[in-house]
Amino acid sequence: MLLISSWAATASSYLLAELKAKHQSCKRNYCMKLIIAFIMLLFVGLSVAVGQTTDKTSSKNSRTEQELLKANQAYDEALVRGDASALDRIYADEFVYTTFDGEVRDKTQQLTFTKSGDLRLESGKSDDLRIRVYKNTAVMTGRFTAKGQFRGKNIDIRERYTAVWVKKDGRWRLVAEQGNEIKQP
Repeated sequence: MLLISSWAATASSYLLAELKAKHQSCKRNYCMKLIIAFIMLLFVGLSVAVGQTTDKTSSKNSRTEQELLKANQAYDEALVRGDASALDRIYADEFVYTTFDGEVRDKTQQLTFTKSGDLRLESGKSDDLRIRVYKNTAVMTGRFTAKGQFRGKNIDIRERYTAVWVKKDGRWRLVAEQGNEIKQP
């Protein structure tokens, strides 16, 4: 971007010097051509510079989204395994989960629930994910489907969720999640 900007500045300086030198004796058409050329060079220089900035931003966002998808997949896998120590690393200290029946659990309560073994999943996976990144914070929405048992009774989980992730110490941590049951038709 710096190279393009300096090129545009040099070209426009040259054109302005030409315009000043010819101002007294130039014909109207020649002056107009120089002004149009100046404006076009300025426009091209700015367009290329903005395009380069956008490419860097979208590349960074796609890398960030890939990190979040990987973190969310690790979360799904830890839920299916009932792996409280993996969940402890995924959840931020201030983690809060709101269940679809309105119960609110902090990190300790959620880990205690996981350790109880009341919920045993055979399978579980997120899909239909959408991610919005705001610097070191991301809001993820998706659908989670799972099969397993709750207190010995077979269950089929279908929920929509919203999760908030924050990047701390170089890794994404889950700070809040709310699940909403998808009613069976």
